[in-house]
Amino acid sequence: MQEEGLTETKLTITQFKPDNEAVGPGELYDFTVRARNEIGLGAFSTASTIRAVSTPTAPGSPSIALDREQDTVTVSWQESNGNGGTLESYTVKVQDSLGNAYEKATCVFE
Repeated sequence: MQEEGLTETKLTITQFKPDNEAVGPGELYDFTVRARNEIGLGAFSTASTIRAVSTPTAPGSPSIALDREQDTVTVSWQESNGNGGTLESYTVKVQDSLGNAYEKATCVFE
């Protein structure tokens, strides 16, 4: 939040690599800023923290179990890597041999 009458200064860091290593998914990074003038350095600001997150990896290929008596299909798969984020749901898409999708189910974690 910018105070009235103050100028916002922005710096964009591209290819951010702390200690020349790739940013680790799920890692927390604190950013602080301080200013310098002709007298010297001021104090650091309060830190702002970010978590490095990217989209989840694809889950493993599903295993299918059909129970004709109960008229049910059980679908299971190897969990996705959340890549630093918390997995919230999976979507299961069902399609016929012609590629027509006719049902989608979403599994939401509680």
